[in-house]
Amino acid sequence: MTEKGKGKRGEKEAHGMITESGIHLNRSRVSNEAGQVLILVALAIFVLIGSVALAVDVGFLRYMKRNMQKAADAGAIGGATEHIYDVGNVVIGARRDTSQNGFTHDENGVIVTVNNPPLSGPHKDLADAGHYVEVIIEQDQPTFFAKIFNITSAKVIARAVAYGGTDSEKQALGCIYTLDPTGSSSFHVSGENTLVEADCAIYVNSNSEDCASRISGNSTVHSTGISVVGESCIGGSGTEVEPDPETGATPVSDPLTHLNEPTGFPTSCPPNRTDVDINTDTTLTPGVYCGGIKVTNPNLTINFDPGLYILYGGGIDMHSSGTLLGRGVTFYNTGSGTGGKTGYGSININAGAGTELFATGRLATSGEGTPPSIPGILIWQDPNNEKDATFNGQSDTRLEGALYFPSADITFNGGNSTATGYAVLVAQNVKFTGSATFTITNESSGSGGDPGDDAVIPRVVLVE
Repeated sequence: MTEKGKGKRGEKEAHGMITESGIHLNRSRVSNEAGQVLILVALAIFVLIGSVALAVDVGFLRYMKRNMQKAADAGAIGGATEHIYDVGNVVIGARRDTSQNGFTHDENGVIVTVNNPPLSGPHKDLADAGHYVEVIIEQDQPTFFAKIFNITSAKVIARAVAYGGTDSEKQALGCIYTLDPTGSSSFHVSGENTLVEADCAIYVNSNSEDCASRISGNSTVHSTGISVVGESCIGGSGTEVEPDPETGATPVSDPLTHLNEPTGFPTSCPPNRTDVDINTDTTLTPGVYCGGIKVTNPNLTINFDPGLYILYGGGIDMHSSGTLLGRGVTFYNTGSGTGGKTGYGSININAGAGTELFATGRLATSGEGTPPSIPGILIWQDPNNEKDATFNGQSDTRLEGALYFPSADITFNGGNSTATGYAVLVAQNVKFTGSATFTITNESSGSGGDPGDDAVIPRVVLVE
């Protein structure tokens, strides 16, 4: 054997040795290294599973936190709104709105705490702390992969604070609300030069991805804010919208749901209060009108004495242009839903020049007339009545007070020019078209009163 061969006999490679009979693996060393690799792989898999567990569980908890925060925001806004209208309903209103957003107090381990004033945060010690509502939602959420580390749940907490009052520095409470949760074009402004100008906010609750809010046709919409749950569509080269709508917003509650419907009134009427068809200038007094009120002749003037007008089974049908005059009035449109004169009627007003209808002031402690009007409410439709309302005309109309149609739509069209001081417009869907003009100025509070601090539309804003 050569010296060269001898030299090779003693040399070692990484995984074997060379001899005259060939290459032989160092099996002991290979076995040890394979075992080390298996340990490293096992550790890597363990770390990978832990990372997946962390990513999945943290992602789920963040998702639930976002949903819970939306519910807390809605609850705080709902509670602050109730603080304005009925301070005794703050907790009820807040929990109602968290429930509508998927978190119901005392169900599935959910705890909704409502504090008025707040018990924590920068607003708890303010001089007007009583105007702030704090909502805290807590719920234990399950984990998934993290269970292998004996972590079976994690507490998720969301907190929000909203202000409700008349501070002019705060964002205005909405004066136009559309309640339809899924409708396309729930807030719809169209028609050449249609104008909606509101010194307050617009809330669109529809989550439709097919234009929940649609503003087009060279129209103009000005407000302090436009909040849309679903998609906002703006079209037309001359269309102007200020500010830009906020989409993906949290639904807001019906701001007038706290109202108690009139009860105890008679459902049968004498002949002079049944199927009333006005064909001459006249003055009406409050009470029940079976079959509603119809105006057939044009250019009439109808005066309404102060009080509550219950339209039982007929609504108001005013297709001929005329002038309506009333201060300190409320119209409640109801019926039994069984058809005939006891069924439901609609509100259709073709208002002539000089029409002025005013509710009693929003902050009044009682209504006017017998039966008494409802402070702040001009036209209120029974929630069981789904018949739509229409306001038409070619001349100025002044309406002051809430127009409340919780189960029906409202349309303003035909060149109608409607100006209001204090107003809240609430309906399933709201449409402005045909060069209609709708203006809310916040300059008075009903009954034609002078402007003042109590005339400003109450304001609600999320502050924390």
